[in-house]
Amino acid sequence: MNETHHEILLAQNASITFILSTGSERNKTDRLDISFPYAAFDLMAKPPFAGLNEIVRYFPLKRAANES
Repeated sequence: MNETHHEILLAQNASITFILSTGSERNKTDRLDISFPYAAFDLMAKPPFAGLNEIVRYFPLKRAANES
């Protein structure tokens, strides 16, 4: 995550939503949406994770390959 992307996400007041459900498409009310602000995932990696003398931003989640 670079500084430009970080600044864009802050300016957009971005959030991440996790949807927990039984998997039934018929009953969309049988689910729980939990939203977190981007800031909850705005982390800094320090050595040894970021290199020898670096501190870098990282986002601890990765997009899934598909919806399942």
